[in-house]
Amino acid sequence: MKQLAPKKIKAIILFVAVVIIHLVLDLYYRPMAYSKNINDFGLKDSFTQITSVIGISLLMILIEKENFTKGRSGKVFLTLVPVVAMISYEFVQLLLPPLRFDMQDLIFTFVGGVFTWFIQGVLSKTHKT
Repeated sequence: MKQLAPKKIKAIILFVAVVIIHLVLDLYYRPMAYSKNINDFGLKDSFTQITSVIGISLLMILIEKENFTKGRSGKVFLTLVPVVAMISYEFVQLLLPPLRFDMQDLIFTFVGGVFTWFIQGVLSKTHKT
């Protein structure tokens, strides 16, 4: 049986963590924030943008067959593709009913891109043993 690369193992662990964080925010935090009228600068409505960008990037690592994501250009690729995808999704919403476009979602998409950039840095570090 083929062994997984350390980067893929880290990506699996982080992906599971991102999914759990997303579910906790969606199932518990959002209803509580609305019921208590918490002003969280829009996080309760836009956290999905952050978790989506990170999740897409981690999935790209998991499904890659070649090492096209090595080095700085790979880090840029794994950050920009999810950000562009989520920004495109926001603009497509303008064409679909009920015609929603939220500038705050665009901001949180870029925040997700920043988190993704740092996560890619952590994943690409090699540990000498």
